[in-house]
Amino acid sequence: MDNTDQEARNAHYRTCLRNYAGWVTRGDVDAVCTLFAEDAVIDDPAGTPPKVGAAAVREFYEWVAEQKVELEIIGPVTGSHTNSAAMQMNVTLQGITLQCTSVAEFNAAGKIVHYVAHWGPGDFVVGNTVTTHE
Repeated sequence: MDNTDQEARNAHYRTCLRNYAGWVTRGDVDAVCTLFAEDAVIDDPAGTPPKVGAAAVREFYEWVAEQKVELEIIGPVTGSHTNSAAMQMNVTLQGITLQCTSVAEFNAAGKIVHYVAHWGPGDFVVGNTVTTHE
């Protein structure tokens, strides 16, 4: 594999994920939806029923916009040696913040085909501390 080509793809993936965070925070559903392929699948959070296809993606992000979700990237947006990229974020919804790691897989056209948000019990932030329930 040519590393130059992969570096270019990773740069695109990073830009998409940074745009995603900004557009979700602004509630720009139309812009967010341009990042996804027509047959995209969203698992948010991982382990819940997937949202499949353009209509389900739009419906999900319309709900997200209504909730006034705020995303703050808290680390590097990382590429890969394949067609995926990841980011860690603080996600604030209705005054509650949780930490999330999201992984996006892209198709050859550079659109997201699978987006998985990894968060669950124990990932909620209280003050500067992540709660745990172990």
